[in-house]
Amino acid sequence: MTLAAILALTASPGTPPNIGCTEPGRLAHQLWVMRYDGPGHNTDQANSVAVSATGNRAFVTGYGAGATTGDDYITIGYNG
Repeated sequence: MTLAAILALTASPGTPPNIGCTEPGRLAHQLWVMRYDGPGHNTDQANSVAVSATGNRAFVTGYGAGATTGDDYITIGYNG
């Protein structure tokens, strides 16, 4: 299976945005969606997304507010 990841900021009313990543399937059916809310439960920002050479993993990098450390770097790997 070849992965095609879509990256977005997601938020509920009254909450800061978080990182969202989804895999669109054929005929616009969503195959999966994952969200990341860092330990600071504040804004998390994705800067880049890449798909592995085999096409079965998506990697997201960015930053988010840590609980006590200020901004933290984030790297997340998702299996397709």
